[in-house]
Amino acid sequence: MQCARLDHFLKIEPGNKPLFRCCHMIDPPRFDSLNEIENSTWLKSVKDRFANNEWPTECTRCKESEDAGLESVRMIDNKNHLALKTIKEDYLKVDVVVNTICNAACPICSEEVSSKIAKLKGLPTNSFDGLKFLDELPLERIIQLDVLGGEPGSSKRTKKLLGELDKFHNLQTVHLSTNGLAKIPEVKKILETNRKVDLVISMDGVESVFEYCRFPIKWKKFEENLQHYRSLQKNYSNLSLLLWCSISALCVGNIPKMLQFSRDIGIPLNGAPIFYPRELWISNKNFLTLPAKELLLNDNNEFSKNIARLIATEEKDNSEELASFLSKSDKIRNIDYKDYII
Repeated sequence: MQCARLDHFLKIEPGNKPLFRCCHMIDPPRFDSLNEIENSTWLKSVKDRFANNEWPTECTRCKESEDAGLESVRMIDNKNHLALKTIKEDYLKVDVVVNTICNAACPICSEEVSSKIAKLKGLPTNSFDGLKFLDELPLERIIQLDVLGGEPGSSKRTKKLLGELDKFHNLQTVHLSTNGLAKIPEVKKILETNRKVDLVISMDGVESVFEYCRFPIKWKKFEENLQHYRSLQKNYSNLSLLLWCSISALCVGNIPKMLQFSRDIGIPLNGAPIFYPRELWISNKNFLTLPAKELLLNDNNEFSKNIARLIATEEKDNSEELASFLSKSDKIRNIDYKDYII
């Protein structure tokens, strides 16, 4: 067993040591430099465990996906690895959290990575600047840049980065993760350079469920912006679109409707269970996950049935804990989940 990410993927995110391996890992160590990572005993240990067909504890997310019959991030990137290394043998794909400027206050997020939540809580915005760490990397090795937020569509710093891509001499692909609230005009400009753009648009539910999970984004506005990108895709074959669901207890019961919407609009849907916050894990047994499990087990879609295997697997019911979490979350946003989810 192997994972191409171990040698070719980095993520820059808020923290005292913001550079570390693989954004899908659970609590990986942080390092001060690329050289420190590549020569670490930790990385050697992880590789050794893969070589022995053992799952490292940091790789729980991919393991659970594969055990449930889903295509994991590891599987996707291993398929792409052979083609990518023909471009550059020692290539890097870098995920960079540019800053924490965001126009949404999602219940699965926190003030540490969303300026909107910080504002609602009356807290200062995180001043993190991911670009200063990006410039410390060997830019000629970067063939894919994954631009994250906050929300890229709300960040002046992100706009600046997307206007200076020529400094990445071997850059082939720009991957943008967006919540879909605002159109990102730089997408078209990048497409005109013949680089590929992978646009991943977060969709945790449809209609009222979406509006709760991606507060305060309105479903109608989200649909309008999806149509904009679908129209753009008709003129640019180098634009790839994907709907991504961060699967939590809040939206897991909405998966059949999400799949239907995905088919109707012609944009594929994928997703994976969240690992933060704990109260919203789909493995918890509660008043949201139990009916969702039954619903998905009776759905004919294979994706639904695979997710159903992961739902409400814990013995203890955490309904009281969940209700308390939602009450606190709703107070910050001045809304009530019962108006959206149930």
